[in-house]
Amino acid sequence: MHKTVALVILKDGKLLLLKRANQPEKGLWAFPGGHLEAEESPEEAAEREGREEVGEIRIKQLLWKFRHGVLPGENRHPEPHQHECWVFLAELEKLRPGGEAEAVGWFGPEEAERLELAGWSRKILKRFKSEKQKGA
Repeated sequence: MHKTVALVILKDGKLLLLKRANQPEKGLWAFPGGHLEAEESPEEAAEREGREEVGEIRIKQLLWKFRHGVLPGENRHPEPHQHECWVFLAELEKLRPGGEAEAVGWFGPEEAERLELAGWSRKILKRFKSEKQKGA
């Protein structure tokens, strides 16, 4: 089971997404995030991944945790595997995209749905929209 984190960063109702510069999922849009390193907590991983991918961030809260699987060939992954993902709400203090981002952009939820998203990012977006409609 791969342990991962993802960051939902909002500004004026728009989400910060990055276009992945590296495999797997090169060229797909995604929420900032990545794998936990050894001895790292989910919060520490979220802070590190945020710095590495988009710049200076501040974690506000854990939104939810979920599991998902990836099938062979899905979103350009060669092998099947499982992820456990912690999704954090974060605030961007200074945008400074790193080498893992081919591009970054701010997108409204409906606009983001029309992008070619990584599978796990599509799941996060769907849940984010559902929670937003519930008023959470």
